[in-house]
Amino acid sequence: MVERNKPPLNAAPYQAAMRRLQLFVPIFGLLGTVGAFIGYGWRNGLGVAIGALAGWFNFHILHRVVNALGPGTRQPANRTGFLLMGGLMLLGGLGFAIVKGNGINVGALFAGLFMPLAAVIAVILYEIIYART
Repeated sequence: MVERNKPPLNAAPYQAAMRRLQLFVPIFGLLGTVGAFIGYGWRNGLGVAIGALAGWFNFHILHRVVNALGPGTRQPANRTGFLLMGGLMLLGGLGFAIVKGNGINVGALFAGLFMPLAAVIAVILYEIIYART
């Protein structure tokens, strides 16, 4: 098989998209929380807020893990894996305690957890429509 020289990858578009994504995740969480408070009451608003905060934390930890695995990066710290597993266990425990102890709607909690997904979709649409380079 013939090997061809590959052009170097340009990291600037990826970094710009990640900056937008890190901005959109809290914005979507805040908008979802305000919408739930206004439309569905304080219990559902609190559920969305807790879910959005947990989703943002999960996104942040996964972002750190993925960046630590890329080529040209230093060896990931031992605490990165510990933070990922500890964070996921904490999210699961908090979710269980919130649902069982406080009567928060499970649907509202999951709606908040999906706020990072909504932000990712919004950034993808932005990249498709406006950021063509």
